Amino acid sequence: MYGHVIEIIGILVLSSAVWWLYFRCVKKNSTGARSKLEAMLSSSCVFMGLLDLDGRFLLLNKAALKFLDQSGSDVMGKFFWDCPWWTNSVKKQNELKEAIKSVAEGKVVHFEVTHINSAGEKKIIDFSITPFKDEKDNIIYLVPEGKDITELRINEARLNKAQEVAHIGSWDWDVHKDNLWWANETYRIFRLDPKEFVPTYLNFLDLIHPDDRDDVVNAIKHSFEKKEHYSVIHRIIVPDGSYCMVQEHGDVIYDDDGNLVRMVGTVQDITEFVINENEKHAMEKELYQSRKMEAIGTLAGGIAHDFNNLLQVIMGNAELLRYKADEGSKVHEHSTYIIEAGKRATDLIKQILTFSRQSEGGMQPMCIGSHIKETIKLLRSSIPHSVNIKQNIPNDIQLIIADPTRIHQLLTNLVTNAMHAMQEKGELCISVTNVDMIDELADSLGVEGSYVCLSVSDTGCGMSEEVRNRIFDPFYTTKEVGKGTGMGLSVVHGIVKDMNGVIHVQTAVGKRTTFFVYFPVTKEPSISVSVNKSTLMGNERILFVDDEPMVADVGKNLLETLGYSVEVFNNSLEALKCFIKNPDNFDLLLTDQSMPQLTGEELIKEVLVIKPDLPIILCTGYSSVMDEKKSNVIGVKKFLMKPLELNVLAEALRESLK
Repeated sequence: MYGHVIEIIGILVLSSAVWWLYFRCVKKNSTGARSKLEAMLSSSCVFMGLLDLDGRFLLLNKAALKFLDQSGSDVMGKFFWDCPWWTNSVKKQNELKEAIKSVAEGKVVHFEVTHINSAGEKKIIDFSITPFKDEKDNIIYLVPEGKDITELRINEARLNKAQEVAHIGSWDWDVHKDNLWWANETYRIFRLDPKEFVPTYLNFLDLIHPDDRDDVVNAIKHSFEKKEHYSVIHRIIVPDGSYCMVQEHGDVIYDDDGNLVRMVGTVQDITEFVINENEKHAMEKELYQSRKMEAIGTLAGGIAHDFNNLLQVIMGNAELLRYKADEGSKVHEHSTYIIEAGKRATDLIKQILTFSRQSEGGMQPMCIGSHIKETIKLLRSSIPHSVNIKQNIPNDIQLIIADPTRIHQLLTNLVTNAMHAMQEKGELCISVTNVDMIDELADSLGVEGSYVCLSVSDTGCGMSEEVRNRIFDPFYTTKEVGKGTGMGLSVVHGIVKDMNGVIHVQTAVGKRTTFFVYFPVTKEPSISVSVNKSTLMGNERILFVDDEPMVADVGKNLLETLGYSVEVFNNSLEALKCFIKNPDNFDLLLTDQSMPQLTGEELIKEVLVIKPDLPIILCTGYSSVMDEKKSNVIGVKKFLMKPLELNVLAEALRESLK
């Protein structure tokens, strides 16, 4: 672009000198010199001519005649606007007439014109018309000059398209005059209209994110001082208020004396690349976390299986003691304590499995109060002692439809965010309350009715309005590089939305930040088991199989306490042999899943071949290959998780034996 401008200026200077010499020779009647100058005009590749003050051709050089595919006699004496350059547009002819009048009054005009030549090719001509004055400063002629710039414009179009495709814009800055030129793509990158925005150095700096501005200024300053190329990545603010990430390169140009003249460079929109890199990093981190959790899950599953078997022995014996003891007696009281402690241990195992993603609760009616309490207990060990945790979780919290696993994930992310905000020192408040959404906040959130509100509050540094408006955007983070991906609160927002809830943030710079999560209350009842003591009893014959002798022994005693006849096996193969010999001796099969030789699933399949209508209850302390849905497919009536409570076991037996 600028090379072209310099070339045109050179042509104007040269041609003006040529015409001046030409007229000097004409005036002095120097035939030899005149012939040489006419030869010079004829050999010039620039279109050059001479007009009278009315715009008629007096002279036209060979380059112009060849381009027009005309002879001198075809154009001499004709008006300039009747030349084939202009005859394809009446509008252009009228504009040229006005331009010639202006030049005759002493002005210089410059313009481009499109010409279709005899071969049908579109050509673009860069034209200027200059007044020529005599020694008394009177205008005596008009000098039109032109150059074919078709290739230049084609190359410029190619360059513009290439810059558009690559999202790379170019710029050129006259440092002393502060004239800053931008390519079309540069305007596109900054989302600005060339007709409305005037690029100057200061205007450019105003478009840079305030936190990045000093980096750009210092990079340019260093380039000036060291006379070397610079490269800097920074954010820009586009008209809608959002940010884009760009990479800028610049280089300085000096004259022969070492004086700074200009700076030229490029700017590239790398927003999409940065997002992709962040996503890649987040995916790699998620994969690493997934593998780590898979290893933890495998360990947790093994622990859960063994621990639940131990709890079955403890709680089973406690159930037997309480069942046989008189209400109000010390034995009844102490056995109840044991059972309640066992239930808490069972819930703890469930939380560990949920944390390691080995157990998925699914969407179900639930009271999140107890679940939040258990999650806090799990998180407490990972929270520094310098953080004081306060919780307000009453027992009368209403039911909501939720997934226990995702509630755990939601609270974990909110607590982690609070830890970062407090820099691991301060007060963390967690509360769960029943609320009726009828105030102005309800209107602003677009909700009404009964909700359960989970709030997480920290005494961190707070957030500005700008940050608060973007905290749920994926990959948006105020943390340092390597301290987070900006996905935690985005995940929280997704979980809340999936559960038909809403989230509200109350914060300000230097003040407490509180996240309020609202879940709609459900009228759907929770699943509960209530069995009267009189309905617990039975007299059917049960085949009970468990490879753990203590579990088998306590299970036998529980079943016999309920009135059943029981035959126990610790070996699943022996149990199958017994059943094959006397299938009609048993009314129900109660079996463990994880056993050597024959698993519970394999035993069930063999038994049902012999007696397809036999009711079956399948139990497990933990299994990664069997769940309730899969057990129903193979013909199981009830699927129970150890440790088994007496009421739950009794109800399952009666339901299966109907």
